[in-house]
Amino acid sequence: MMYTVQSTGQSIVTNTELGRGGEGVVYTIDGQPNTVAKIYHANHRAPEKETKLKSMVLYTPQDNMRVHGHISIAWPQGILLENGNFAGLLMPKIAQSKAFFNLYLPRLRNKHFPGFDFRHLHRAGANVAAAVAKLHHVGHVVGDMNEKNIKVNQQALVTLVDCDSFQVKGPGRVFRCPVGVPDYTPPELQGIRLDSIDRTPEHDRFGLAVIIFKLLMQGFHPFTGKPPQGQLLVSGEKIDISNIRNGYFPFIPSKSGSFTPPPAAPRFRSIHPPLQTLFERAFVAGYKNPALRPSALEWYAALDEAEADLIICPRNSQHYHARHDGNCRWCELEHKQNNASPVPLQKALQPVGAPAVAPPQPAAVTTQAAPGTQVQAVSSSIPFSVHLGFLVTFASLFINSYIPFVGNIVAIMLSHMGLNRITDNPTEYHGEIYADIGVTVSWTAAIYTAYEFVRVYFF
Repeated sequence: MMYTVQSTGQSIVTNTELGRGGEGVVYTIDGQPNTVAKIYHANHRAPEKETKLKSMVLYTPQDNMRVHGHISIAWPQGILLENGNFAGLLMPKIAQSKAFFNLYLPRLRNKHFPGFDFRHLHRAGANVAAAVAKLHHVGHVVGDMNEKNIKVNQQALVTLVDCDSFQVKGPGRVFRCPVGVPDYTPPELQGIRLDSIDRTPEHDRFGLAVIIFKLLMQGFHPFTGKPPQGQLLVSGEKIDISNIRNGYFPFIPSKSGSFTPPPAAPRFRSIHPPLQTLFERAFVAGYKNPALRPSALEWYAALDEAEADLIICPRNSQHYHARHDGNCRWCELEHKQNNASPVPLQKALQPVGAPAVAPPQPAAVTTQAAPGTQVQAVSSSIPFSVHLGFLVTFASLFINSYIPFVGNIVAIMLSHMGLNRITDNPTEYHGEIYADIGVTVSWTAAIYTAYEFVRVYFF
């Protein structure tokens, strides 16, 4: 499709689709490898959206990282028109970056960011704080603060994306952010229509603290925990949402509301002490007074200090942990995983009305299998089909020796009966493999008997 750049009148042609969402579709542009086009669906081309984007293009925040070859804020670069009407926007292409949530869990981190350790997690968190601080400095607010709006590359450099949803301060007015994720929304905004209020940096600070906590705590949400008396839901809500509303922070016992941290979570005290203090300000003191939540600049400074304080584990050179902590948190987590209780296997019951089948005998030797591989138990006993095949063969030989004509006829009938029984239900006798052996032996008996019949009476 062909579109026109509003500010220059230049025509562009979209090519390959890169992604599709609720608002629109992102395409590559012919001849412009570093720029992409976001074309909005027809029901998202409202005049309000066009006015907001024009203001964003006019008041672009300075991105100091661009001189170093990196884009930290993927800000809109131009308005696209289709037949003279608003259709979409131009924005920088963010290459060689992946979704931020891939840093949370070791399995995803090892897959997408091999070699990343605790230092990289601190650096990535500090870089997110730096990008958010730049937005706040010029009067903008992310609003919908969550990890889906963040990309990260192999150098732990981050980029804020989907900037067209941010709350933007324009000349004489504020263009609000109408959306948000409850798990990252501060308690004072829970249950409120987000398109009816102007967000503040204090609101972003709550979501930023949640992202940094999950980054340093293996993806565990700061307000999740084991509820008292084993209840799964509190007031019909998810546990973390209910705890956000009530200000219960399970990782500090005196502020937990009787909730306890998840058993698999790292120890909160394994985090650098100044970071612990910032989390307590964000989630406890900030519950009653949002102004006490740490700013993005405070998070940047604390994470930078914590990264410098990390030391190498004496038992594993790939492990880094906080200097104040006498134990390596990564060794502890590995020990937990290696000593976890084994998960019991399922046990099947025979379907109602089905004929009883004897359970298979245990295999003589067991072997390990790769994840996702189905393993079939094999009986060590010889199934009935094999016995039947050999029985038919020897019966044919014996009867043919004493009663040639009648013996051959009987042998053929026995072979046919055995073959039919096995063929009709190949899984009746301990699995298809042994049934196939039985069928093969029975056919051999039948062919041999027929051969003897022809040899004796026709030659």
